[in-house]
Amino acid sequence: MNRTKQVSLAIVSAFLSLALAACHDPIAGHQSPILLAPQVEFTSDGLANDTAVQPPVIHRIPGTGQLVVSVQVENRTNSSMTLEYQSEFLAGGAQKEPWTGWMPLRIPPRTDGTIQITSFAAEVDDFRIRIRRGQFN
Repeated sequence: MNRTKQVSLAIVSAFLSLALAACHDPIAGHQSPILLAPQVEFTSDGLANDTAVQPPVIHRIPGTGQLVVSVQVENRTNSSMTLEYQSEFLAGGAQKEPWTGWMPLRIPPRTDGTIQITSFAAEVDDFRIRIRRGQFN
């Protein structure tokens, strides 16, 4: 397949994914640059408007095969922001590692913070991250 067809297929796939995502409850964050990351969702529209999410950076730990995911979250406001996040890992579309407890992330104004999660199992092939405003600012 030539490069033009690959890019066209990727664009069509992205639009279809976006259309399907509109049918579900999760609120997607602003993407910087625009790239779909359906694994990252917000609990409120306001939070999605106050932040921007970079595409996840994913790698495996050599030797153990554990999945490591890093996501940069930009605070687009002029105030410090405390967020909380939780994550789960999946294998073959089924939950492999359950949702974690809520973890804090404090981000100064107009800067970014990093969420990093690591699976326990090597068998995982996907993840989900939920982000909400901190309950205790």
